Amino acid sequence: MQLRHARLFFVSVLALLAGCSTPPPPPVSDSSAALVVVERENEIELSVPASRVILGLPKGAFVKAEAADVAATANPRYFVFEDQPARVILSGWFEPAHRYENVRTSWEASVKGMARTRDGQPDAVFSKIGPWETGSYVMDIPSGPNTHMRAHLLLAGTWIELHLSSSAAERKSGEQLAALTQLIRSIRVQEKR
Repeated sequence: MQLRHARLFFVSVLALLAGCSTPPPPPVSDSSAALVVVERENEIELSVPASRVILGLPKGAFVKAEAADVAATANPRYFVFEDQPARVILSGWFEPAHRYENVRTSWEASVKGMARTRDGQPDAVFSKIGPWETGSYVMDIPSGPNTHMRAHLLLAGTWIELHLSSSAAERKSGEQLAALTQLIRSIRVQEKR
């Protein structure tokens, strides 16, 4: 049974990465444009030296995860963490603000990626959660619902895109979405001093 869940979790990670909405930028050799991760007692702090924004993830059971070898993960500002007990994956990246149009345009780019990988396209529900513009959707997989949230934030010339995913088979999609909403609310975002 655990092997089946592990396989479904892996398939979910691949689906998450295949649908990434932002095409990867050209390779960066400048270290000021690469992601910096600092693990604190209760938080994982993410930043890019060239950006004026700090993102603080609640540490909880999150650990750095191995990124699948797809184009999106080649971005030097890409990150992926997973909370295996809760079956939650959080990935994303920092980009210059001028690369972001809006949550719906980003969603349309994601749907194009999904259309290449699976039948049908999920319907998204768009909302605002604190400073984040979000689009949420549910994909049905054999073990149960697989709930996703794309979250976008613009601050101080930086665009942060997050992709949160929950595949906890024991939870209904509404419960998964509530957990992802609670997670996005717990993320600290601030301008560097």
